[in-house]
Amino acid sequence: MLLQAILERYRDVRQIHLVTDNKPKTAAFYKSQGFREMSEGDFLVFTRL
Repeated sequence: MLLQAILERYRDVRQIHLVTDNKPKTAAFYKSQGFREMSEGDFLVFTRL
């Protein structure tokens, strides 16, 4: 899988940030790949669009 290959290549990178659509199916996919929502941790995220 492409995502797994990318994560393996950059396995030494401490943080990987992903921005995607807020859809249940999309969220479920990335959670199944080990990603967490920022709200699950002690983080702040700021974006200027």
